[in-house]
Amino acid sequence: MTQPTRQDIIDAQLARQWAETGDSAVRLEQWQPIPGWEDSHEISSTGRVRTKTRRVVAKNGVSRQVRGKELVVSSRPNGYQFVALWRDNKPHQISIHRAVLSAFDRLPNQGEVGMHLDDDPTNNSIENLRWGTTSDNVRDCSAKRRHNKSRNDHCPQGHALAAPNLDPYQLNRGVRMCVACQKAHRYIRRRPHLKPELKRISDGYFDAIAGGEA
Repeated sequence: MTQPTRQDIIDAQLARQWAETGDSAVRLEQWQPIPGWEDSHEISSTGRVRTKTRRVVAKNGVSRQVRGKELVVSSRPNGYQFVALWRDNKPHQISIHRAVLSAFDRLPNQGEVGMHLDDDPTNNSIENLRWGTTSDNVRDCSAKRRHNKSRNDHCPQGHALAAPNLDPYQLNRGVRMCVACQKAHRYIRRRPHLKPELKRISDGYFDAIAGGEA
């Protein structure tokens, strides 16, 4: 008999919890067109990006239907995520957090930047984002540094930023990124109803990493 994995156990625990709390505890992922790309691309409330099923006309004048598909999201050296969208054979890098805010909140005013409330650039759920000025962002970062000096060596979820819980690729680029949280966000991205359980799931991954199981 196959032994359940750690994630199977976590899922079973969450399923029991949802059964007790009811459907109101489940949040569904939503999709909206990306401003400026309304005819071709959509973004979800958790930061996933996909193309829309649409008809295109080739150079020979023949029209054909192109099925929509999910696109790969990449990370910059600072951890912020982006996706490359193509138009007229030219790539355009679109910041995920700004696209989510633009689609689900509003377009930015001049000089505004997208802010992550938990300081995790990979957590692009709309609930974790807001628009602010550059000054707002600087003040927010300064305040968190003052109040979280004891957590400088830990991620926002409290996991130690030390091997083996550091992404070696990002570390080589000068970014200390929590592997446990990366795994948790990837897992939750396709299961948006699990967002309230980010802490529990990432803790499970961290325990597995620390124990040499992942």
